[in-house]
Amino acid sequence: MDVRDVITVVGACLIVAVLALVVQPALENGTFFAEPTPPVTPTPAPTPTPTPTPVPTPAGPWRIFYTPDPHGYPVIFLPERMSVFGASDPEWHSTGVETFAFLSEVRGGITQTFTVPYPVWRVNSTLDGRNHPQSALLEWVLVDAANGDILDGGEVRHLEIVRKNIQVSQKELYFIIRVRDADRYTITLERPLKLY
Repeated sequence: MDVRDVITVVGACLIVAVLALVVQPALENGTFFAEPTPPVTPTPAPTPTPTPTPVPTPAGPWRIFYTPDPHGYPVIFLPERMSVFGASDPEWHSTGVETFAFLSEVRGGITQTFTVPYPVWRVNSTLDGRNHPQSALLEWVLVDAANGDILDGGEVRHLEIVRKNIQVSQKELYFIIRVRDADRYTITLERPLKLY
């Protein structure tokens, strides 16, 4: 092989290497075969349209807890005659019902204060007393925390349901609860999905 042939091959390799270095970055940037970009014309800023504020969905029923210190509550004892509160109120048949708060326990006590934002709601109380069905008893009253007025109450025996309709809202309230021989009781606060 002649020296000129070697120089020709080395020169050709150098030309290919230089072209590869020049062309490869252009291909990576996308500008080697790109079409010319049209001139940029300014567009007017769009008029902001007000977006409606989403209504927050409730996170589910919140739990009512017993207070560790009932001192300072205006009333801390149940009335002697619980029979004055009568039987359960009529069932709401014409509307759906949503539970927004609950208390599920085995013992009695005094709850922490809570506020109900709905104008019409009800207390739904049930008792499970399988171990002592003949003597199981749940007694509760709903109390206005500001002045100690007892708004309503109920007596529930094993497998009974007592519902009381309440029309008090935006006030601090609490329950006083007494339980005897209960396996578990549940008090739910419910509201109608549609008012009349």
